[in-house]
Amino acid sequence: LLGTRGSGKTVLLKMLTYSLLKKFNHEQARSIIDEKKFIGFYVPLHLEFLDALQNSHATVEEKVNYFQFAFNCSAAKALLDQVVELLLDCYKVKEERFAAESYLVDHLTSIWFPDQKSKINSIRELQWSIEITYNNHDPQNIHKNTTTQAFLKPFLIPITSVLPKITEDLCLDVKNTNWIICIDEAEFLQEHFIKCINTFMRSEKRPLVLKIATLPFKHSTRETLQDNRQQ
Repeated sequence: LLGTRGSGKTVLLKMLTYSLLKKFNHEQARSIIDEKKFIGFYVPLHLEFLDALQNSHATVEEKVNYFQFAFNCSAAKALLDQVVELLLDCYKVKEERFAAESYLVDHLTSIWFPDQKSKINSIRELQWSIEITYNNHDPQNIHKNTTTQAFLKPFLIPITSVLPKITEDLCLDVKNTNWIICIDEAEFLQEHFIKCINTFMRSEKRPLVLKIATLPFKHSTRETLQDNRQQ
């Protein structure tokens, strides 16, 4: 999604999120919400970790690893915001909704925080655990703590690994439900971070679609991280 500043890119991306789209009194929007074939979540890239990386003395490899870690944390929290809204719509009975949330949180905790000793009871607590994990690490120490390992994987892999289970637990059609991550302000990315996105977009199969907003001519490369390793 290309456009100059102020042209409405951010508004369009936010409109794709489930929580905002459900507020529109429009026939097509209501149809999308009712069928739940497209579920969007929004991640802006004017994030503080980009400034931290620019001023860091870390190597390019360390910066790429940290970018993927930090973005994965941000994406996970954004995804969970929409899951809260989906639980409200998919489970009208409060007791059933609490049970579904508890089951889902237990599953996500086992994947993202396998060494967690104390129980995480809600999605909000899970988001807080992700926030703590992110805040406690910088580009040069993320490998030193086991709590980072789930989010230290390649770009968006921690998200794609849980989407089928989330879809199933929400009683949605796993084959026909399309998740959309709306990435805003990608013009702030340096070239080696863009390569992380390109690597993901060239993957053969994934339950996740990318919608990216940037300024014209700012997506500066088509290369991937694999292209770098082959050189």
